[in-house]
Amino acid sequence: MIWKLILKDIRRRIKQPAGYLILVAMPLIFALLIGLVFGPKESGESLIQVKMLIEDRDDSFASHFIANAFGNEEMQNMFDVSAVDSGAGRPLMDQGKASALLIIPQGFGDSLLHQNTIALTLIKNPSESFAPKIAEETVQILAEGGDRLVAMAEGPLKTIRRRLDSDTEISEPEIALMGVQLYRMIRKVDNILFPPLITLNSPTSDDSEEDSDRSSMFAFILCAVLVMALLFSLEVLSRDFFMEQEINTLTRQRIAVGTIRYVLAKTGFIYLSGLVSFALVWMIAVPLFGISLSLVQAGRMALFSLVLMAGLTGVITMIYALAKNRNQGQSIAPAVILGFSMLGGAMMPLENFPPFIRRISVISPVYWGIEALQKITIADASLRDISIHVAILAAIAVLLLIPSIIFQQRKFRS
Repeated sequence: MIWKLILKDIRRRIKQPAGYLILVAMPLIFALLIGLVFGPKESGESLIQVKMLIEDRDDSFASHFIANAFGNEEMQNMFDVSAVDSGAGRPLMDQGKASALLIIPQGFGDSLLHQNTIALTLIKNPSESFAPKIAEETVQILAEGGDRLVAMAEGPLKTIRRRLDSDTEISEPEIALMGVQLYRMIRKVDNILFPPLITLNSPTSDDSEEDSDRSSMFAFILCAVLVMALLFSLEVLSRDFFMEQEINTLTRQRIAVGTIRYVLAKTGFIYLSGLVSFALVWMIAVPLFGISLSLVQAGRMALFSLVLMAGLTGVITMIYALAKNRNQGQSIAPAVILGFSMLGGAMMPLENFPPFIRRISVISPVYWGIEALQKITIADASLRDISIHVAILAAIAVLLLIPSIIFQQRKFRS
């Protein structure tokens, strides 16, 4: 009887397939977007090309240092930089000709020499999302790096500034002292400024190792985003609990099949839809983005997905079991999902959080899902290696699914 109810839900969705297909494919859409941004490519170049304009109004050594920083090999893969005349940048930005405009103000070099505060101006294109943010973060890093270098070179800068202000020559003892100070400063950052002259380069004939690294990075990011995307997809599907009530067919359904069967069928439909979403992501992402996944790993992934989806379904159905109506569920669920995703490392690697945050991340089911998926795909972990993850997600499923079914039964019976 429960299977018949699930099939009835599926047939009802098939009659108007667009909405349901979008919901099921939502995690896949997330995966494809992540792949377009971070996925491995044959050329090794970044898929995001940041068109950036630099308007240097100072024309000093310091301003040239900022502008030339975008000219190294790594930056060139991501940034397409063009120098523009003073005052010409803003009209080009208004025409949408670039992702960002960096304005280096007049007096920039002199302000650094005198250790005065001065601001760079970055104008971002509001019609773009990723590229302007990348430009902003990069300029911020360069500004902070320049600030540290100026602070470290305080001694030599004071000598130069004093002599420039008094319009006198720098004496030989001062030159010697500056040389020692600069030498000590360079020694602190020599690994960054001056990489080894001789390096060992051992490429393979087909660059398989480099491709493997890019593939692993994408798989790492995909595992994190996938769990969060699945939660959002399940949340939208869970609104079905109130659908029959809103269209006034709940009483007929309850009399015909019983409340408990109705609730179990709805829960089963959500669970199976999540499994389909999970399978779609890996079926498309593995061949499309070159993720290395053996048949054994795929089998472990499939087995783990059964437990993972039960835990995630338990989280979402419990929220809607406690909600009085659909609007309340729609308000609470996203906040819970985002909280669990943040704690679980779906939005940012846990290494970037303070230690106390990392310690409490274990309360998030997202944490256990992401870590297990990453271990399977990247470290080729066995089921024994992720046994604690399986046990905890299974416990979450039991502790949340069973009470949520009971709560839903009582709510719809009344």
